Amino acid sequence: MENLSDRQKLQDRNDSPQPPGPEFDELISLLPKLYYAVNRVLEDCTPRFSKKVGVALWALAGSKKQDTLGYFLTTHDLVDTLRSWFVVSETSASSAVSKVKDDLFGLDYIRIEAGNDHIHLSENGQKAFLEMTATARKILQDTVGVLGPSERTLLLDFAKRMIATQKKPAGSESFEFSFPEP
Repeated sequence: MENLSDRQKLQDRNDSPQPPGPEFDELISLLPKLYYAVNRVLEDCTPRFSKKVGVALWALAGSKKQDTLGYFLTTHDLVDTLRSWFVVSETSASSAVSKVKDDLFGLDYIRIEAGNDHIHLSENGQKAFLEMTATARKILQDTVGVLGPSERTLLLDFAKRMIATQKKPAGSESFEFSFPEP
């Protein structure tokens, strides 16, 4: 996730913003279809388990919190993650995290070690994460592969701007993720 300094950098990068044109209205009209398309990519990346389990794997794989055994998240971190991804109340997110943790344990994707609530990816969890990102890479290659380098840079800049300006759920704590390359 972007931090505040990245948000400021993104906002200040354009010296003279252009007024929206007809393509802006077209982009707005495509938002429901764009949402569905991105959601579908996530569903295709998680065929053996729920999207919430996939989101938890993504968050665990990208955690910057570290202890003697490696990177981890706490249950509270996962609650915050599900709240931000699915825009639900803390109570609903806490209940969902309990189920997600049970699913992750059942799949042998996590282990709790080196701290009372330090949730680490197991070897199987790391493999599942790599499979998810490989699937996403294949799906998006069809779309992004036809773009030139400058268009890819523009698309990445757009995505970063969208992420940097998204509104967080009330009371949601922010923590950073760094998603590893396979």
